[in-house]
Amino acid sequence: MNSIDHIKTLIGQNQIPSVFEELKRIPLSDDLSNQLVLIEGRYSEVAKGKRLGTTSKHEVELSFSEIRFSLIDLCDIIVETNNARPSALPQSKFLLNFENIIHSKTENFIGREWLFSAIEELIERKPKGYIIIKGEPGVGKSAIASKIIKDRKGECLYHFIVKSSGINDPAQFLGNIMAQLILKFHLVNKEITDKSLQNGSLFIDLLNEASKLLKAENKKLLLVIDGLDELKETSQSSGENTLFLPSELPDNVFILLTYRIVSRVSLNSPTIIKEIGLDQKDKLNKQDAAEYIKRDIPSEGIQNFIKSNYVSESQFLDLLLEKSQNNFMYLRHVLPEIQSGNYKNLDINEIPAGLQSYYEDHWKRMKTNDKTQWYNIYLPLISLLAIIKTPIAIEFISGITNIDINNVRSAIDSWREFLFNDYYEAVIPVYRIYHQAYSDFLSKKDEIGEEIDLNDMRSKYINFFE
Repeated sequence: MNSIDHIKTLIGQNQIPSVFEELKRIPLSDDLSNQLVLIEGRYSEVAKGKRLGTTSKHEVELSFSEIRFSLIDLCDIIVETNNARPSALPQSKFLLNFENIIHSKTENFIGREWLFSAIEELIERKPKGYIIIKGEPGVGKSAIASKIIKDRKGECLYHFIVKSSGINDPAQFLGNIMAQLILKFHLVNKEITDKSLQNGSLFIDLLNEASKLLKAENKKLLLVIDGLDELKETSQSSGENTLFLPSELPDNVFILLTYRIVSRVSLNSPTIIKEIGLDQKDKLNKQDAAEYIKRDIPSEGIQNFIKSNYVSESQFLDLLLEKSQNNFMYLRHVLPEIQSGNYKNLDINEIPAGLQSYYEDHWKRMKTNDKTQWYNIYLPLISLLAIIKTPIAIEFISGITNIDINNVRSAIDSWREFLFNDYYEAVIPVYRIYHQAYSDFLSKKDEIGEEIDLNDMRSKYINFFE
């Protein structure tokens, strides 16, 4: 671990005095030294206010969070100006880290062997081509993509399009994938420029260069691109695909795409070798959903629920398959609800049917449990998360909504199953809506439009960061 990585670890551990000591050991320019002095002065001021009790706990938490972000930014500037990572190529700045997404999507993965075998067979038999996976929200497209990436252990390139994280611009895709191609195939004579992020020329050139190297070694390359339906709309002509994917792929190159069945995605290519529709009613999909449920049936919470409803394990399995409509996102939510005892007073036949019904049921339960908390804490929190385009830290949520930070933490825990927890610079936890299906649900909720002024919330968000 180099010194900057060590300092970032200290920031994450909230050992701020030690951070200042470590930074002072690094030779800095006058400008960076002045920035460090200003941050340290601000820290001393906040620490004094906390010690004397002249600053509220809420303001102290918020100020310390801002200081941590400032220190992380300073570390990044030091890396750039001092060339602290000489092995890093300029292209590295375009790389995006999706490790947390891959971990989250594959943590409880089960089944789909039939699908993976079909994909492997296609790559083995065909010289090149596009493989398309389409399905309804919650059927497991992103989990499948993540599992393929994980199982190939660095042997495939990938990109996730995540609207709720603000990663939905074609330029982000081009930068990330082109940087991976350059680094993987050592194409050091190629350079990513602003112009190359606006068209597919360099991307296609890199694929052709990679193809030559792959053929020489008798190898094949797979690119996985997840979530095309979440791409930001552009002003491109209708004859051009949004990601500048080549109509004709070069030899030994395969691209796997996932998107919703109902979407504006269109790809006209003679090298589409397979379109796979994930139908929730399909026999193989039902078998995988059954295996997902069977794995959790032995748990204490589910056994208690089965006994209290006087049903057998097989009856429970059949009913949950029917209620879930074989939707994995539904099972991801409902099985933990049953295990935790949240449905202990509910008749088995009253379990919500379908993903949207589950969302609605959870919404009503949160609202009726404590109406004061609902209007003062939960509704403002989820409304803010519904409008933001990038993950946000708890301290900033507290500052924008003017909710006590401890209440924000408690509310985050209450909504955790719908949230994705990532980390800013691998240090500070940030949150966003987990799945686009839930974002879509929120956008249609009357309460959000009627009980919360979203324009006012957007103004608070913008003003907070000005």
